Amino acid sequence: MTTIRSISRGGVQFNFENGKTLSIMFGTLNYGSNHAEGIEPQPTKNMEATSVEVGIFDSEEGKIRTWYDYETLEVSANSSRDIAGWIPVDEALALIPKVRNMK
Repeated sequence: MTTIRSISRGGVQFNFENGKTLSIMFGTLNYGSNHAEGIEPQPTKNMEATSVEVGIFDSEEGKIRTWYDYETLEVSANSSRDIAGWIPVDEALALIPKVRNMK
């Protein structure tokens, strides 16, 4: 079953039946349009964003995470590609069906 989880620091994670998770974060500590607003997380503040931070990884708890490059959806060979920042919201949302259909 696909689930969605809210993250108190500003964001959501989609956990898909294929064992992949798409994380879309937009809090003050994330690499997106709210980044410059401060250095402390603001969990009770409603936020809007025009760009977000995304990450794609295996969902299994208790295991070392395998991260995926958000552009190629291939296993990330470079740790600087594990998290992608300042991604336009529409581009991040377009990842939902792509990650859901990953093998």
